[in-house]
Amino acid sequence: MATAVVATASIADRLDEAEAAGAAADQVRLITVVDDLRRAVDVEALSVVALDLAVDGEATDDAVRRVALHDLAAESSAARRATDRAVDALAATAADLSADGASAPSTSAATVSARLLTARSAADQSTTGTATTAQAYLSLSDTLGVVQQRTAAQVAAGALSARSTQAVQDLERVLQLERLAGQEAVSMLAARTADGAGDPATGAVAPGPDDAQERWLATWGAYTQLAGRSESLSTPQLRVAWRSALTAGPVQRLDADLTLAAGDGRAGPQRAPEADELLDLGRAVRARDGHLAALVEQASSAVGAAVTADAAGATSRAWLTAALGLAALAVGGAGALTQARWLSRAVRRLAEAARRITAGELIAVPVHGPGELRDAARALADAVSGLDHVQAQARAIARGDLETAMAAAPLPGPLGEVVRASLGRITATMHSRDELRSSLAHQAVHDALTGLPNRARAVALVTDALGRSRATGSTTGLLFVDLDGFKKVNDAHGHAAGDHVLRVVAQRLAAAVRPGDVVARLGGDEFVVLVEDVRAPQDLVLLGRRLVGTVSAPVLSWSTTPAAADTPTTATTLRVGASVGVALGRGDGATADASATDALLAEADTAVYRAKAGGRGRVEVFDDALRAEMTWRSTLEAQLRAGLAADELHLVYQPVVDLRTGATVGYEALARWDRPGSGPVPPDVFVPVAEASTLVCELGRWVLRTATTQLAAWRSQGLAPTATVAVNLSGRHVADPGVVDDVRTALERSGLAPGDLVVEVTETVLVDDTAATAHMARLRDLGVTVAIDDFGTGYTAIGQLARTPADVLKVDRGFVASDDPAHHRLVTLITHAAHAFGMSVVVEGVEHPSQLERCRADGADRAQGYLFSRPRTVKELFPSGAPAPRTPRVSTVPRQLPADDGVVHGGR
Repeated sequence: MATAVVATASIADRLDEAEAAGAAADQVRLITVVDDLRRAVDVEALSVVALDLAVDGEATDDAVRRVALHDLAAESSAARRATDRAVDALAATAADLSADGASAPSTSAATVSARLLTARSAADQSTTGTATTAQAYLSLSDTLGVVQQRTAAQVAAGALSARSTQAVQDLERVLQLERLAGQEAVSMLAARTADGAGDPATGAVAPGPDDAQERWLATWGAYTQLAGRSESLSTPQLRVAWRSALTAGPVQRLDADLTLAAGDGRAGPQRAPEADELLDLGRAVRARDGHLAALVEQASSAVGAAVTADAAGATSRAWLTAALGLAALAVGGAGALTQARWLSRAVRRLAEAARRITAGELIAVPVHGPGELRDAARALADAVSGLDHVQAQARAIARGDLETAMAAAPLPGPLGEVVRASLGRITATMHSRDELRSSLAHQAVHDALTGLPNRARAVALVTDALGRSRATGSTTGLLFVDLDGFKKVNDAHGHAAGDHVLRVVAQRLAAAVRPGDVVARLGGDEFVVLVEDVRAPQDLVLLGRRLVGTVSAPVLSWSTTPAAADTPTTATTLRVGASVGVALGRGDGATADASATDALLAEADTAVYRAKAGGRGRVEVFDDALRAEMTWRSTLEAQLRAGLAADELHLVYQPVVDLRTGATVGYEALARWDRPGSGPVPPDVFVPVAEASTLVCELGRWVLRTATTQLAAWRSQGLAPTATVAVNLSGRHVADPGVVDDVRTALERSGLAPGDLVVEVTETVLVDDTAATAHMARLRDLGVTVAIDDFGTGYTAIGQLARTPADVLKVDRGFVASDDPAHHRLVTLITHAAHAFGMSVVVEGVEHPSQLERCRADGADRAQGYLFSRPRTVKELFPSGAPAPRTPRVSTVPRQLPADDGVVHGGR
């Protein structure tokens, strides 16, 4: 009986082995089909992402770009068709397996088609970013990779020989290598362009730069590490094929390029490649895919041969066992058969449980059958219990419950030690990441120098305060604190001393306010104080005066002489002041939105501007008068903008005279505005309004374009053949990065040489703004003449003229009109210094012959003013288009002048 039972069980086992080998062959076939589909998805992802980047990119050679775009589009269409064919193949394979009673793939062709449609929709919508498109494709590729892994695990869990099991493990390694290689290029391109913008239509959030960068580097690192592990394969033939595939020329070149990109990529997103570069990248990736696909085919063939041999061997052994046990079966009779069936069922139940556990299902293990099977079942149940323990810890980590994960009792043995150590590393990493995020969040809303809330945080706090003010009917106060004399500290003592002053001022302001009040730094030397629940405006005025007093106290700056380490430190006394503007936001009219916040900040800024204009060190409250002024300025700005568009402005020109020859050598262009129905608007009214906004840049561009066009027209008529035209540019326009292009465009459109144009800027612009100085240097490099207007009114030292990017100094009219002998000596000094540094001198505002003679005695080169001519229109300068008359010699009798012509920017 026992012999019969053993024979029957042995036959059943052999038949199970044969069945498992047949099932393994089917699963390997499924793995191959899924791999073809996953590879097609990766190729389509690369072609779609490359086309997306190429369409948005730029290239110096438009012809090259057009050809590359055409080829990329063709490759994208071909890749989509190949993917569709791979999906159809998956559906057909799944149908065949189901008809044969085999397991179908865990992901259906319909599901793949739906997700593929989602990825293609993301690619076809112009509103979605490249990173969003790449993420959709990579997610589908990951899913197909999981299907491959699970299927391979099912094959390995079957009743296979050691040879077949090793062949399946080899196939898993090869598939992992191919999967990582397929995702490398797409992940790299996504990392270079990720901005976290997402899809505004669907609300989907794209991976941020950090997430995309982490995915790319992780993929590249895993591929690089795995590529060097050919020794992990079980057969010499496959090891040789592995190394041969990875040492092929195209593969090595692509790996080198991606390694270089990984090194550059650690600094953050780089520029997107151009169209021709993307085309070359796609071709290199497809070449590598061909070598790796051949490697996959060889590994699959090895698995197929092994499981076929297993099936044949198992069948032969089953027949042999049947023959040997036939007699025992005959003797054993029905009882032995029943015993065998009982044993076979127990073995099958245990094998099914093991298969499901291998597939990732932590199920209860049935304990049935003989003692040996029960022992094996209990051992398997213990293993499930350990895995369940690990799963519980993983779930705790996933929901952020690190204490629970670490507090759980560890598993025994080496596995427990590894799991425990891994948990410790994961916990430490998550703590470090949380601390880093907290630090970055703090830095994002706080000023790095002073530690105070920055502008962005201040705006948010003001918005919140106005919302509470509206809800409660209370009043919110905002004090705008602008330091006086801070630039002098920077100029005299350096930026380190200036930073020290800002830190001290920040500490003093924070100490001077009430608990609950907020002090923030807007930038530079500007601070704001937010006060809620204001009882009376006078309370804010008193607070503002207290702030002026505390800021104005001397600041000691300690320094050490570097000559010797034991040299005692010395203290330097630094002094700054403060002007304060106060604005009130009331609950009855405030709205907790950005417009209300901007309005309150603008009101406080306007008030501090009036405080500075009134003598500095003052506190001013934004009142109805300032509100009316703001409204007037806003209205006038809108009217001026419309006037520019409607061609309501025109230019007048004031001659510049050579003091040696008496000839007119240039004209200064001055803007004038005649409003229909209102008459002329004085320049000293509309120019300051324009200078307070970006409108002054539009005005400057209009003057440049009009003045150069006018001089070119004179030249074409034979008028002013050697004269230049001078244009005044505001400080805001000179500091604008586009000022050089504006000047270049005006010259190109008019056809004038750069030397025919003089650009005038005030001295204070060059002193206050380093960007403006750099732009003036670039204009001089173009050949444009640069003049410093109103020289002597700023803080430029005579010794700085050698480093000043200018060709001409225009002496301010105040020195010419003054009767103070010191002013006359200063003009003489300026003239001699300018000549020493290779500059010429123009004297402004010459109105009397005595002033003219004094300028000639000082050595000035040119002059302008009412003594020669007031600013005139084109018709007044050249009536009937006649040639410009030579400037007559100046008589000794003063010319009768109008009381005030309202001339600005060059004046009289």
